[in-house]
Amino acid sequence: MVVLDLPFAGNYSALIGFKYAQMRGNRYGYIYQDVSIPTNISRATLFFKFRQQGYDGLNYDPFRMQILSTSNAVLATVVDYSFAEANHLFKDSGWLDG
Repeated sequence: MVVLDLPFAGNYSALIGFKYAQMRGNRYGYIYQDVSIPTNISRATLFFKFRQQGYDGLNYDPFRMQILSTSNAVLATVVDYSFAEANHLFKDSGWLDG
């Protein structure tokens, strides 16, 4: 879902999760962006920011950012983040660098 609340810059942000829906267990949300790197490029740098909000912790509701090949093989896991506390209190990471 693209929403107007909490953008890092600009007017919009991408929302993954249950903020505007009923909370349900054992669900997964995905967002992706296709990027093509020309074959004559030997190095590329990726910059992005993310913000995690939620109630769970200890590896529940993780945010994971991966770089995949065109055949969906994982080339790198860039971010694997979740809150450390499992106290069911609302948490907000603030903006973090990816």
